[in-house]
Amino acid sequence: MIKKLKEISREKGEGTAERILRAATHLFATKGYEGTSTKEICEVAEVNIAAIHYHFESKEGLLRTILERFGTFSLKTVQRILEEPQSREVFRDRLRMYLEEVTDSYLEQPEVWKIIQIECEMMNGRTEDVFRRTFIKRYEVLVAYFTTAREKGFISAKAEPDFIARALLSQIFHHTRFDHVLTRYHGISLKDPEFRKRWIEQTLNILLHGIESRLYETSALTTI
Repeated sequence: MIKKLKEISREKGEGTAERILRAATHLFATKGYEGTSTKEICEVAEVNIAAIHYHFESKEGLLRTILERFGTFSLKTVQRILEEPQSREVFRDRLRMYLEEVTDSYLEQPEVWKIIQIECEMMNGRTEDVFRRTFIKRYEVLVAYFTTAREKGFISAKAEPDFIARALLSQIFHHTRFDHVLTRYHGISLKDPEFRKRWIEQTLNILLHGIESRLYETSALTTI
């Protein structure tokens, strides 16, 4: 894998900073931040330590740059997708677009996703400010979207936007975190286009309509 990374960097004609970022992203995702040395990053990126200090100041600076770059782009994308919906159909369509963006992002940059998930679980504070101005803002955009939908009558007045947002993010976090496990034991993966389409539709249906049948709901109401 290390040899392949070097070959990719050469083929792309990447500059020094990009080679360092590519190497660090791979190593942080596979060995963890603590388990990765600056020396290893230099070896994979084929640069000297001075180059890391020049472009990023430190190993922590590298980590923060990886997260900041991804988080900033991700936030802008979600802000564009989750604009105020003017109809129930548009509300659902934009949610579908959001889930499509999430899965595309995961498939394009799985190593960055893994780093984000690890940092979330560690909660050591070294990247908290980056999370607050990017990933937490992204969460707030989602909550605001559901709040607007409730105000417009697109979802139940009893539904709490922050709970809905957390439920959706939990589904996303779980499946992206354990996609390899689901592949091994259940033979399913977001990498499969057909399953990915089903995952998006089922996630939307469960989130917006629940799992109880309409017949059960009707009969239950008549017996109360």
